[in-house]
Amino acid sequence: MNLKRIISGLGSYPIALVGCHANNTGYPTCIHDIIIFDEDVTVPSTVYTCDDRTIIIHHGSINESRSFILAGYSTMNIIQDDTMMLASLIQNIKPRIAEIFCDCARISLTNSMVCTARAQNANTPTMATCWQKCANMHLCDAVLAMNHHVSSTHALEHLRHVKDHSDTVARISGMWGMERTSTTLLNRMSKAVTGIHQQQSAEIIQYKTDILLQEQRLADCYYYLCHQASAAMYTNPTHHEFVCSIAMDVGEAKDNTSLIRHEIEFILENLNSQIK
Repeated sequence: MNLKRIISGLGSYPIALVGCHANNTGYPTCIHDIIIFDEDVTVPSTVYTCDDRTIIIHHGSINESRSFILAGYSTMNIIQDDTMMLASLIQNIKPRIAEIFCDCARISLTNSMVCTARAQNANTPTMATCWQKCANMHLCDAVLAMNHHVSSTHALEHLRHVKDHSDTVARISGMWGMERTSTTLLNRMSKAVTGIHQQQSAEIIQYKTDILLQEQRLADCYYYLCHQASAAMYTNPTHHEFVCSIAMDVGEAKDNTSLIRHEIEFILENLNSQIK
């Protein structure tokens, strides 16, 4: 793909390629994520198609301070940087990368604890199970961060090969429900997931879901949809129970909050020892 030709109409802003194509872990059909550092971080990401490839244009800031964003910038490939600002940003991130991922892990653990509390206070067993699954997803994000990965459509593959806290993944993976995965189920889940996201995010989720289904990466698609559902539920906990249960593919109601809390505390203790 000719990235220079693609960005020709995007102005003179610093521009970079991020995501799996930037760190050489992507499949040929994976979406290309391009960031324009135009400081308009509130502008929604947009989807384009060029040379039969799907491209997502994101908007970023040179002065970004959020750890979960900086973690994604750590492997970016510069496409255009006449000001040398991106080169400077990368140089500033590199010596802090361990600290950045530790902060990502801490944020994810906090989110997971919030979800376990919501599970315990839920009005119905179905919503309690939805929140437990959300807590599980955030806990997985913490494990990924501890292993210097960010969540993506490749998250499941990374979780299978993590070096730190692989025992945690083994213990909580049985709660995912991935054994129920089928194309029919994933299509049903995707309709519910896109329904609880804003239009621009929903469009991107649907593009990625379609690619995963075309590649028959059903397990990856299931995990990705559950993760996107948990993100939407965490941001807005008032979504309708029926829609959430489909988006999260909630099966038989079980109380796994104590196990999740135990794993959170275990990882948090390890995280604190690393910081010391």
